[in-house]
Amino acid sequence: MKHMIKVALFTAASFLSLSGALAQTIATANIPFDFTFQQKAMPHGTYTISVPQEWFIELSTKDGKIHVVCVVAPNDKVGGPEGKLVFHKYGDQYFLSQVQTATSEMGMKLPTSKAEQQARLREAKLNGSETALVALK
Repeated sequence: MKHMIKVALFTAASFLSLSGALAQTIATANIPFDFTFQQKAMPHGTYTISVPQEWFIELSTKDGKIHVVCVVAPNDKVGGPEGKLVFHKYGDQYFLSQVQTATSEMGMKLPTSKAEQQARLREAKLNGSETALVALK
C-alpha cells in the first residue's frame, strides 16, 4: 500500500513539473477583481486558462509568475456559445467555481475549497451569496 502511494505521489509530481510545457491554452480572461483559486489568493489581471491533461485545469498570469493547477469535474454546459468563468461571491471575496468554454460541450467545475466553505457559512449568516461571470476571449 505504501508503495502505491509513493508511485502515485511521484506520478503527480512528475505531471505537475511538466504541465506548463504540455498545456493546451483554451482561453484568456481579464479578471477585474482579486479572487481565490482553490487555496491560492490571485490578484486581478489577465490570465491564461489551459488544460494540461483531461480533468485538470491550469491558471497562469500573463507574465507567468503565478501558476496553479487543479483537478476539475465535468459539468454540463450552461448558457450560450460564449465562454465564461463563473465565480461565487461571498461579501467581498470571489471564488472561481466553473469554467465554460465556447469550444467544448462540457464545462469544468472546480471543487469547493475550505476557504470558500468558510466564507459561504460566514456570509450565509449575514446576507446570502451572489454569482459573478467573466467573459473569456
